[in-house]
Amino acid sequence: MERVIVAHICCLRKVDPWHHWRWVAEKLGPEVAGRELDCTWRVLSLDAKHYLAWSHRQWALRALGGWEDELDYCHELLEADVFNNSAWNQRYYVITQSPLLGGLEAMRESEVSYTIKAILANPANESSWRYLKGLYKDDKESWISDPSVSSVCLNVLSRTDCFHGFALSTLLDLLCDGLRPTNKHRDSVRALANEEPYTNLANLVCTILGRVDPIRANYWAWRKSKITVAAM
Repeated sequence: MERVIVAHICCLRKVDPWHHWRWVAEKLGPEVAGRELDCTWRVLSLDAKHYLAWSHRQWALRALGGWEDELDYCHELLEADVFNNSAWNQRYYVITQSPLLGGLEAMRESEVSYTIKAILANPANESSWRYLKGLYKDDKESWISDPSVSSVCLNVLSRTDCFHGFALSTLLDLLCDGLRPTNKHRDSVRALANEEPYTNLANLVCTILGRVDPIRANYWAWRKSKITVAAM
């Protein structure tokens, strides 16, 4: 019967059935936490982007518990598909909301290490780059001062076998937030320039991004127009 219900839910994109399911689970209490998580696992195994299932899973964790294995679950999903943005989002939800982990600051060092490994394995995965920046939310000082962040940018920029766009855009964010560039930063960016004129490092990064990421060329031109003296 449960499989029939789950299969039925997979076909639905309406909120109402989930609200009813949630109301029933809430009445039953924490003892059904495992069953609720298993239910969403079944749905997500068929449709990893099912946003209502993800929403229900987050509600179940928050209302019923079951946080103990959630980080491992996120890891399993990312092992299967590192480009699964929903799994990255869930991982962030866990480290910021779980009462067992101590919050974002307590988890930052280990999560940065985890994310950098993912970035180096797949530099063209935007999700992992966005996750890395999210680990420094509301802490700009740590964001620009942590050598791990600029180092992973330099590592990727030194490679010839990958897309450099996300490393460049991360470096641009660092510069605009106050990073004082070193000669290594300048040399890494200049090595990617195709005779683009050098005025300042942030401008050059924007120019290169307009070339390597032509779909967003207008955006990079806009970013270039907004560069302040601090980012030069």
